[in-house]
Amino acid sequence: MSLQEGGDEVRYLATNGTARYYVSRSSTTHCLVVVAGDEDDNWSAGCSGGLGQGLVVTGNAPGVPGTAALVVDGYTERNPEAAEGWEQLHENVLYRNALGLTAGQLGG
Repeated sequence: MSLQEGGDEVRYLATNGTARYYVSRSSTTHCLVVVAGDEDDNWSAGCSGGLGQGLVVTGNAPGVPGTAALVVDGYTERNPEAAEGWEQLHENVLYRNALGLTAGQLGG
């Protein structure tokens, strides 16, 4: 599935360690929703008004040791320098751990 304009929906994208990443989108905004742990009430979201050509929004949640980025389809192929230091969890989700750990080391 690709990240496209339009439609109201919430879609699961990836898991990294105990964090789950979702995209919530409407016809005018795209949000990266990060849910930490097994508790659905421990989450945060960052939103942007449009897709643009690359990075849509970054975000994190309490208890998640890093930052995630919501990106457009093909972002890492078109912008390899911008993606340096980020690990691709999904076509539309990049992750950078504040502690320098990979997703595999976090159990993702």
